[in-house]
Amino acid sequence: MIRFKRLSIVLTSALALSALGLIGEAAPASAKTPVPYPAKTVYKVVDKTKTTYYVDKTQELASCKILTAGGTCTASKSTAATRSVQISTGVSREGVTASLGISSALTVGVAVSCTSPKMSKNQLWRAWAMGTRHKYRVQKTYTPAGRNAKPNPPTYSGWLYTFDPGRNSFACG
Repeated sequence: MIRFKRLSIVLTSALALSALGLIGEAAPASAKTPVPYPAKTVYKVVDKTKTTYYVDKTQELASCKILTAGGTCTASKSTAATRSVQISTGVSREGVTASLGISSALTVGVAVSCTSPKMSKNQLWRAWAMGTRHKYRVQKTYTPAGRNAKPNPPTYSGWLYTFDPGRNSFACG
């Protein structure tokens, strides 16, 4: 009987030490021990605002020049406007566009046709892409490893912008 109790104590002690990781087989050097509560970093697009009917004068889609005083011209062209998306560390183009509820495609088809009023000689009549301009920031929140770890205060990127051209939307002037 005594021998059985001793064996029981030895087995119980061995199981406890094994559970604590103090005894047992050594893990291979390449094996990674999972951390039950790992550190994590979360990125979110925040402080979103938008301006509709925004004219992007960096995207001239068509133009014409008046050669005779009092003349008119028509800027007409089928082309594509570019969807520009500014990103910050930790977020992708697709992540930003999904958060803003817009397509991540690079371009949008635009068919431009607008006629100028009577203008002076050598004046230009131009057509620019028009759409929605989004303004936003990226918030980064880091939570250190540990069961009861509290997130660090969030940090923010500077202001970022996205231009989402409207299909067949343009402004002339």
